[in-house]
Amino acid sequence: MKSLVESFPIWASIILGAMWVNAFAAHRMLLKIERERPEVLAAVGIIKVDWWLRCLRDIAVLALTSKGQALHQGERWVLRGVVVMYVFLIASGLSMLVGM
Repeated sequence: MKSLVESFPIWASIILGAMWVNAFAAHRMLLKIERERPEVLAAVGIIKVDWWLRCLRDIAVLALTSKGQALHQGERWVLRGVVVMYVFLIASGLSMLVGM
């Protein structure tokens, strides 16, 4: 059984490229929010943007719940893209494990 990446290499490369660009944009945006509006990040428990599991969980909370209402709509969509990116990476990893 082939994994998702092996089954659809063109689509996987397009998606992975878009995810890389989105992650870069999210990182810059989060650092700007950390510098200019730290109370927005503090509302969900982010003290420092470090991309560890707790920070990722809090990014998901900020993107998907009412705690992110202080963000602009575009900022929330970038963070939702980060959530989708990690779901896709986990699904791809599981697909590769099952395909072994």
